[in-house]
Amino acid sequence: MTQKLIARKWTHAFEQDAGDGTKVFRPTEEKFALSRGREKLDLSNVIGNRSTIGPDDRNIKAEGEWSLDETDKTLTFSEGQTESTPIVYDVISLTAERMVLRRKTADGK
Repeated sequence: MTQKLIARKWTHAFEQDAGDGTKVFRPTEEKFALSRGREKLDLSNVIGNRSTIGPDDRNIKAEGEWSLDETDKTLTFSEGQTESTPIVYDVISLTAERMVLRRKTADGK
């Protein structure tokens, strides 16, 4: 797992999720079936953004810093100006074509 592999734009390919709490992301430049509200992670720069669907079906973008801990195999996204708790994902697998993440819960599991 390397910083070079993860530093790009990713789109959630929910059709490929296994149903075990993991999320499959593919490079954004791939073709996806039309769908509203795909989560997107832009990790192409140190300051990235995370886009999710809002309550009115519009995308909500949150800008922030991200980091990859290769030892713990975790990806952390900290939203910029807000005081919110960082979002931490376990990186289950990572290749140039596919990234599988599982969001950690507040208790660290």
